[in-house]
Amino acid sequence: MLLARVSGLSFPEAAEAIGRESGTAKLNKMRELMLERGANEVAAVIGKRKKTYEKRIVPRNRIAHARVAGVWTKDPDYIVFAVFERHLADQLAIDLIPIQEVRRSTHWARALIDMALTLVDATG
Repeated sequence: MLLARVSGLSFPEAAEAIGRESGTAKLNKMRELMLERGANEVAAVIGKRKKTYEKRIVPRNRIAHARVAGVWTKDPDYIVFAVFERHLADQLAIDLIPIQEVRRSTHWARALIDMALTLVDATG
């Protein structure tokens, strides 16, 4: 939706044109649009966030799209996520994410929201 906003596409047009692209591709397009418009500071912010996006997206997706199943009994510094993916023949997968990684991902997500709001302000 943010890329639709900065590119001037309606939401339905953008959903059809770019809806299935990766987040990295969308951030690259936003950065290019900002450079074309002379919004170099905004483009620099997007470029910085894109680098951290690629590092933080996997834990973020687990947090957002998997179910918390509890804390790992062997090491309570890890959260257990039930993932809707097949494991072996008849089981679902689990993923362990350190609590510190959850904190870093939360901090990153808040910074990404700030960047998005800055971008919306810059594009009018």
